Amino acid sequence: MPHKDRNRKQRKFILWAILAAIFFSIFSAAYQFLRHWSVSYDIAIINANIHDGTKEGKGYIGGCGIQGNRIVKTWKSRTWFLKPRAKQLIDANGADLSPGFIDTHSHADLSIGNSGKGKIRADNFVGQGITTVIVGNCGNSHVDIPKFVRSFDDRKININIATLIGLNSIRKKVMFESSAPANASEIASMCEMIRGGMKAGALGASTGLAYPPGIFASRAEIIAQLKVAKEYGGIHTTHMRSEGERIKSAVEEVIDLSYSANIPLLISHYKIMGLNNCIQFDSIKKLILQARSKDMTVYVDYYPYTASSTNLSIFLPDWYLAMDRKNKSKYLNSPAGWSTLKAGVKEILQKEGFNDFKFATVAYYPPHRHWQGKTLEEIDRLQRNTTVSSPDAQIDIFLEMENHGGAQMIYHNICPNVMKRIPIEEESMIGTDSAIRYENTESIPHPRGWGAFPRFIKQFVREENLLSLDEAIYRMTGLPSHVFKLENRGRIQEGYYADLVIFDFNTIQDAASYNNPFAPPRGIKYVIVNGSVVVDNSKSSTKPDNNSGINIRDVYPGVFINRKCD
Repeated sequence: MPHKDRNRKQRKFILWAILAAIFFSIFSAAYQFLRHWSVSYDIAIINANIHDGTKEGKGYIGGCGIQGNRIVKTWKSRTWFLKPRAKQLIDANGADLSPGFIDTHSHADLSIGNSGKGKIRADNFVGQGITTVIVGNCGNSHVDIPKFVRSFDDRKININIATLIGLNSIRKKVMFESSAPANASEIASMCEMIRGGMKAGALGASTGLAYPPGIFASRAEIIAQLKVAKEYGGIHTTHMRSEGERIKSAVEEVIDLSYSANIPLLISHYKIMGLNNCIQFDSIKKLILQARSKDMTVYVDYYPYTASSTNLSIFLPDWYLAMDRKNKSKYLNSPAGWSTLKAGVKEILQKEGFNDFKFATVAYYPPHRHWQGKTLEEIDRLQRNTTVSSPDAQIDIFLEMENHGGAQMIYHNICPNVMKRIPIEEESMIGTDSAIRYENTESIPHPRGWGAFPRFIKQFVREENLLSLDEAIYRMTGLPSHVFKLENRGRIQEGYYADLVIFDFNTIQDAASYNNPFAPPRGIKYVIVNGSVVVDNSKSSTKPDNNSGINIRDVYPGVFINRKCD
């Protein structure tokens, strides 16, 4: 072939290649134009590292478009020049986009009355990326669920809320302080109240077997009520009778109750307390596996801390808890009764592997605010002006608080090795076990109320690499949505509600501590609830008038979520 002809063909090929590239570029631009500019979104998020909330999910770069309260479009591509039309365009710049976190174990309802007024700011939840909380846990809930639901129409709230109905609260309503077994008429009344709650949208029933009056409830009355919850597709969540020395029998009990009622079981704030009890983890794990082998559904949730928080009752003998208030007072105010009760508390401590109350910190005790934030050992040394604390004196302080209305405590008594095993060996979910927290000097609560979810990502994903980020997101979003039957939530998918959180994986972390439990987390950029931006920590945002230290807007798009019908 002559040299000129060969050059001519080469030039022709190059020309066609250039034309093809131009055509492809025009086609791609037109495609992007039609894809994004043909629709106008209320909010469009671009260039995010998306974790869709599914078990099989793998992070990908892309974006989503939101109209109203729903995700109407998702795409898998980086957006460069042609950007979608939107009233608000959020360029994530490679930050992580997740479904809004779902708190499976919250006590936010303790701060919400049926007849209260004013809007409800649940800043400690939404501030850490939580968009939905499950309340009514540990057997305690609002009894009149329809009235509780109506209260949100009047008051408004900045997160979504869904509730269980608590068997302890039901029993109190029907039987007051009685420690007697329920009779047939009382069981029928309790079952009817459960039925009313389930019809009003409750997700299931919760038991609090470690607290009065749950400790008095008979197997028959519990199973009867759980069967009603099962009729409506509900779940049974439980604060077991023991999380320490008697944990094996406690697990056996809740498995038996749920199996007999044929209802799914969720063991709340799964852990083992007490140094002597850590070795029981394999035994209780075996019990759960055996239950699952019988086609029983068993879930667990937990919080990533080695300290729990509850009241004094878990270290008080059952025989004392069975008394009414009048007899308890008589017992506490007689030298003989005090001595007997003191011996009972000491016995419980020893069974849990402790010689004293050094591990116990006062979180809330109105009679002596200056005790809050201090251990019983520190209080004893201050009280007696000594450098050596006495176990007997610590128990006296413990009983003094019981005698003056009780106290909320923080117990540093959770087995740390068990807390490391749970996320590896259980497909566990996360709960804060917290009420709504406003920064104040009234109490020094557990830091989980402001930090549980960021801490889970920081500790178990980024630092210890026990889970992938997608697996962690699934456990905080898609899994709890499935477990509690929350329709069209917990995923980034077209048609799903726009509950979303944007965070920086490299910086997300809890800042709340036992000394400063109100410190907000770091690394949360945006939180969107039902299509409304509630948290905006972008550089261009304007700080509102709040004390959280982060930009939580004065908007209230939260709703009450009903259980999805089967």
